[in-house]
Amino acid sequence: MTLTEYAMRHTELAVQMLKGRADANDDMDISSDGFWKSFWAIAFSIPAMLFMWSMGARSDQHPIEGASLTQRLTTEAILDVGLWVLVAAIFTLALPKFGLGARTANFIIARNWTTLFFNYVLAVAFLPGLATGPDNDLIGILVLICFVLIVAGYMRITYQSLQVSFGTAALIVGAEIFASITLTQMIYSASV
Repeated sequence: MTLTEYAMRHTELAVQMLKGRADANDDMDISSDGFWKSFWAIAFSIPAMLFMWSMGARSDQHPIEGASLTQRLTTEAILDVGLWVLVAAIFTLALPKFGLGARTANFIIARNWTTLFFNYVLAVAFLPGLATGPDNDLIGILVLICFVLIVAGYMRITYQSLQVSFGTAALIVGAEIFASITLTQMIYSASV
């Protein structure tokens, strides 16, 4: 199986988990090799993320006013890829301390392949910007809808892969969102 076929298979399994098939996580490669291979989801996400970075960087509403397009693109890339890896590292270190060590690999693997899928879904929300420019109310509405669906999806993936209560899954996803927003604001503030 090629790496592309492997990625497609695991992304399909992540989508099945989103649809409610909890045992799809058991069909994923949960080995040590599978854990590290799941980070290839970042490379496979680059086209979608590059499209979103370029649309966001061209926006008049970008948080870093006065920065060049290159500086904005670089900041967006560092944020997306950096947060992806940092959050995975934090979960890998923290979850065992809360008695969830046995399922940490399941969670990280499912989360990585799900994030690949979500990046392409979110990129679709930016497509109207090709015709209208990046500052468009329709894009804002589509991104908001996607964000709500993505949060719900991460809740389901967390619930299923860690085999925790829905409340615990909500707490984990909420903590991730809070940490991501806080780190993003810190990076934007440092870039000004």
